[in-house]
Amino acid sequence: MQLTFLSNAVRTLSLIGMLGAIEGMSLVKTVQAQANPPNPQAKSVCSAAYFDNPGYMYNPVTETQWKAVDKFQLDPDRMKKGNDMLATITTFSVALDAPLGYVVNKVNGKPVPLSPKIEQAIKREMFRDPSNDNRRRIAELNRKYGKYATFGQNITLLLSPEQQKESAKGTYEFLAYIASVLTPQERQAERDRVTAAGECSPSSLFKPDIWRSVTVDTGTRPDLDKRLREDTSGNTFFK
Repeated sequence: MQLTFLSNAVRTLSLIGMLGAIEGMSLVKTVQAQANPPNPQAKSVCSAAYFDNPGYMYNPVTETQWKAVDKFQLDPDRMKKGNDMLATITTFSVALDAPLGYVVNKVNGKPVPLSPKIEQAIKREMFRDPSNDNRRRIAELNRKYGKYATFGQNITLLLSPEQQKESAKGTYEFLAYIASVLTPQERQAERDRVTAAGECSPSSLFKPDIWRSVTVDTGTRPDLDKRLREDTSGNTFFK
């Protein structure tokens, strides 16, 4: 799971800290929401219960509110708690065609220097043709360029039921915090705007079941990367 920092336009929040990659959910500045054409026919669809749902995500309005949200999501203790939890997960899955990645090797704590020629050759080998068997390609890359880098695939960590509950709890806390930085008038203005635009879709609400898994890049969990490299059976599930 990558930590995504916030831009001035669309801020996709990724709380690796408890946790945060709210997949499929993003915060969009108010000015963008106002650009949606009104749809009077949808007004009756948006009930108070929709906006009161703990899975509803409000949009901060002012720069001060955005900074408060940034500070909350990047809180060191919150991030450490999430990282510590991810570090305990040993059950994972890897599709044969999962994306490739690599981590440059280190010698005495310093990255091995890659010449532009070698770097281009690595990337050319990685993406020279689409394949449903990236596992085989990883083995080839590690044999050919192993003195420069270690190759692997994105790994999907599978959360236990208890970890899913804890992660969902953290996300609900985060959404509640976002709502708390808005004034009652600002929250009502968003309700009116969303209703007029006909955007009251239940599918846009956060649901705890998205926390069944978290996908991480090569190098995030070297111990699991190693298990994958050493597997010769073509497994897609590891426990």
